[in-house]
Amino acid sequence: MNNLTLSNKSWKAQSITDKLTDIALEQNKMLAANKGYVISPQKIIRCSRVSDLEIRLLQELMSLMGGINYAFPGHKRLAYKLRKKSTTSIKKALTALRDKGFIEWQIGGGDLGTNHYRVKNLFYNPYLIMSEATDYCVEIILEKYRGVIQYEELYGAIMDFMEPRKDIIDTEADIYGLYIKHLFDFPEDRDCPNLYITYCDRLSDHIESRTGIPIDILWDSHFIEIFKSRLNQMNIEEDKAFDTFFSEATLIRTQVIEEKFGYPLFDEIPLTYKMEEQTDLLGYQNTQIFIDAEYHVNELGNRVTNDQKCFARGKYITSKIFELIEKHSL
Repeated sequence: MNNLTLSNKSWKAQSITDKLTDIALEQNKMLAANKGYVISPQKIIRCSRVSDLEIRLLQELMSLMGGINYAFPGHKRLAYKLRKKSTTSIKKALTALRDKGFIEWQIGGGDLGTNHYRVKNLFYNPYLIMSEATDYCVEIILEKYRGVIQYEELYGAIMDFMEPRKDIIDTEADIYGLYIKHLFDFPEDRDCPNLYITYCDRLSDHIESRTGIPIDILWDSHFIEIFKSRLNQMNIEEDKAFDTFFSEATLIRTQVIEEKFGYPLFDEIPLTYKMEEQTDLLGYQNTQIFIDAEYHVNELGNRVTNDQKCFARGKYITSKIFELIEKHSL
C-alpha cells in the first residue's frame, strides 16, 4: 500500500476536527510554511456587515498575535499573506475593522516601526451582538413556523433587513444600523433585555410585511425568561433576582430603549376604522384594562418600589391597548 492510499484511508476515518488539526500541526507529511491555526468563532465568520476581506484580515491579525495579544505586521506583509497585490484594500479593511470596533492600533508602536494591533473586547462588539441577536431570533421563528414559512422568503426578508440597499444604510430607515450605532453609544445596553425585545419585534414586523405571515411570538416573555436563567447561572438568589432585573439602572436604560426603538406611536399605525370607533373601543375596554393592570402590579408584591410598579403598570396597559387596536383593525 503506497503513501497516497494510506493517507486517503486515514483521512476518511478521521473526524473533520482531527483532519484540520492534522493539517495545521503535521509538519512531516508535506511542506509547511504556514504552521499552526487560529480559533475563529462562527460568530465572527458569519457576522453581518463585515466583509469577507475584513474577516480574513482579522483572522490573520489574530493568528500573528499568538500569546502576546498584539501583532505588528506591515501593510505589505498583510497584503501578501492575504494574496493581494496592492495594500490599498488592506488599509481600507483595517480602517473598517477599527471603525466597527474589532481592532485598535498604535501608530508606529510595533517592534519594527509598524503599527501595533490589538483586538478589542469582542463581548461588547455591536456588530457581533446584533448579528447574533438576529440569528437567535431567526432560530426561534423557524422553530415555531417550520413548514409554514418558506426558507427562501424568510432568509430573503432577513437579508433585506440586515443588508439593505446602500442608499438606506446609515439612514433612519436602517433599523439594523440604528441598533448597532446605539450599542456603540451605550455598550452597557448589551445586558438590557428590552434591547432584544424591541429588536425582535421590529424584525418580526419586517418579516410579516415581506412574507404576509403573522409572526406571533411574545418576545417579552421569551427574553425575560432567558434573563432570569442567566441570573440563576450567576448564582443570584431568587429574592434578589427581581431587584436585579428591575434595578434603577436597568429601568433607566429600558425607558431610553423603548422610547427609541419601542412600539410605534398611535399615529404610525394604519388604522382601518373611524376615530369615533377607536374612542369607543378604548373607552369600552378602558376600565377593565386598568383593573387588570392593577392586579398584575399587585402580584409583584413588596419586591418592587412604587416607581417600578408604575413602570410595570404602564408597560402592561400599553401592550394591552395595542393588542386591542391590532385585533380591531384586523
